[in-house]
Parts: sequence; C-alpha cells; structure tokens
Amino acid sequence: MSSSRSSAVAEFTPTLAAYVVTGFVENQILKAQIQSSLDWSLDLVKPNIQLNWVLEESGAGYKLVPE
Repeated sequence: MSSSRSSAVAEFTPTLAAYVVTGFVENQILKAQIQSSLDWSLDLVKPNIQLNWVLEESGAGYKLVPE
C-alpha cells in the first residue's frame, strides 16, 4: 500500500463590503431577507486603509467616502 501526500494552498483576501438599503427605520425587526446589490467594496489588504467613512446620498445612489 502506498501513501500519498497532497497539499493545497489557501488564500484569504479580506474585503469590506457595503450593501445600502432604504425604507427601514432604526430598531425595526426584519422578517425576511433583504435583497440588495453591492454598492461599494474595498480590498483591506491595501496599505493606508481609511477607517472612518461617511455614507453620502446623491442622485446616482449612495457612496462611502473617507471622513
């Protein structure tokens, strides 16, 4: 009986993502899954990551901008 060894390489890419949904109020109980497309994402591996963000609304939708 021969023994075989195998290996795998795993890669982890941390990403911060924002899905913006309107029409809800603070402390509202959500009774179903919310459907929303991805509005914004950021690769957290990049140097000089901004930690504070502001959500801004415009005619084109929402965006996160550095504070």
